[in-house]
Amino acid sequence: MDLEKSVQRLPSILVCVALGVSLAAADARLAKAVLNGTLQQVKALLDQGADRDGVDAWGWTPLLWATFYKNEPAVRWLLAKGADPDKASILAFRTFPPGTTPLMVAAYYGNTDLITTLLGRKADPLRTNAEGVQAAAIARSFFFKECAWLLEGRPGAAPTLHAHAHPLLEGRIGPVVIVLKGWSRGSGTFLAALEKDLKGRLEARGIPCAFVPWAPRAEEREKALAAAAGTIQARQVLYLSEIDSVLKDAGDHPGRVSVRFVTELRRWGTSTTLWEREQAAEDSSGDPGLALVGDAARNLGAAVLDDLWADDLL
Repeated sequence: MDLEKSVQRLPSILVCVALGVSLAAADARLAKAVLNGTLQQVKALLDQGADRDGVDAWGWTPLLWATFYKNEPAVRWLLAKGADPDKASILAFRTFPPGTTPLMVAAYYGNTDLITTLLGRKADPLRTNAEGVQAAAIARSFFFKECAWLLEGRPGAAPTLHAHAHPLLEGRIGPVVIVLKGWSRGSGTFLAALEKDLKGRLEARGIPCAFVPWAPRAEEREKALAAAAGTIQARQVLYLSEIDSVLKDAGDHPGRVSVRFVTELRRWGTSTTLWEREQAAEDSSGDPGLALVGDAARNLGAAVLDDLWADDLL
C-alpha cells in the first residue's frame, strides 16, 4: 500500500523537483545578470520569480555580487525590491570568509557610495563575519578612512530611511548644493534639462543653489562639494540619483520618456540622511525628442520640490 501511494505521488514530486531546479536556475541567472547583464534583465528575472536573496553555488546572493562588481543600479533596485542588506555569504570566496555581508564587500573596495546606500537601507555595520571582523575594520585595514568613518559614525544601530523631515533638520532649507547622478543612455540630456528646471524653481523661491557634477572618485566629489557649499554658504546637499534605467530615447520608444529617481537630503559634511523620497516622472504626449525629455525633466523637478514643500522644508 505504501508503495502504491508513493507511485501515485511520484508525478507531483517530479513537478516540485523540476520547479526547484527552474527557480535555482533563475537565481543563478540573476547573479550573472548583475555581473554582465542590464538592469532590465535583473528586473525581468525578479518578475519571473528569481529569489532576490537566493544563494548560488558560490554561497553568495545577488546583492553580494552586485556590490562586488560595483553595480550600483542593481544594488539600488535589489534593495528597493526588498533584498536583505545583511544577508551574508555561506561559503568562502577568494579573500572573503563565510559570513561576509554586502557592507563588508563595499568596505573591502573602499566604495563610499555603496556603503551609504546600504546604510540607508538599514544594513547593520556591527555584523561580523566568520572571522569576527566588522566592515569598519576591513575598511581601516586597507586605509579607507572615509569608509571607516561612515561605518563607525553610527554607533549602536544603522540609520533608517526618512519619509519626513529628520529631527536634525531645523527649519526650512536654505542655500543648497545639488548633485545629479544618472546611469541610463541619454541621461546626460535629461540631467541637463533637470538642472535647468530645478535652478529656475529654486531661484523663483529665493533659494540659492549650486550644482555639482557627479565624480566617481570620492576625493574629487568632496572637493567640488566643499567649493560649492562655501560659495553659497550651504548647509545641505540634495542628491538626485537615477535608480531605474527606464529613460527611453525617441529611437527606442517614440513618444515616451519615463524616469525614476531617489532624492536624498543630507547635512553637509556628514552622510546623515535628513529626508528621502522616491519620485517618478513620465511624459508620453507630444512629439518625441528633446522636447519630450524636457517635459519629463520638468515633471520630475516639480515632483521633487512639491514633496519638499509638502513636508514644509521649502
